[in-house]
Amino acid sequence: MCDDDLVFSKNYIANIKTLFEQFKDDPKAGMIQTSFRHVGENLQSLKEAEKIGNSVSYGFSHRWEQGFWRESAKKIKPFIRPYFDLIRKIDFNKLWRDRRSYPKLRTAISKLYGLAFAGDHVLEVCAQKAGYTGIHTNVLLHKTIGKKGGYSFKGGRFDSGSYDKIELHQLGDVKSYREDK
Repeated sequence: MCDDDLVFSKNYIANIKTLFEQFKDDPKAGMIQTSFRHVGENLQSLKEAEKIGNSVSYGFSHRWEQGFWRESAKKIKPFIRPYFDLIRKIDFNKLWRDRRSYPKLRTAISKLYGLAFAGDHVLEVCAQKAGYTGIHTNVLLHKTIGKKGGYSFKGGRFDSGSYDKIELHQLGDVKSYREDK
């Protein structure tokens, strides 16, 4: 699952296949992502990227792209189902952009998922409820095309995160990943 305004590195598919195959039997990993958790700027030099290009960490990264194995998805499904039942008949854009909208729905969602309202964040919460964490690459394998892209998240976050300065480093196929401790 990925947002529709992403640009991927040239070896994205090969590297995602390696991740899915290598970690398929890992009981901790329920989700794969190919970037690192954002805190402020998301910039890596080519030298930094080359040094850690084949490393992964446990935890969650950008919610722009999330991958699941069939087995982890089955275990997560009962936790996410109530969310989909709750939002099925609403204008989700209104829920996301207008914090005063749907107060009863917001209360119901917060009782189940805490502060998570967006589906991708709720998926992370549900993965944790199912006993999983995520596993993510420590080098960006994708980035957003811009604050006016197809998905168009809030422009202020694009600016404050310096997303316009992110470079995808074309590092090649990774045959095996190492866990960063």
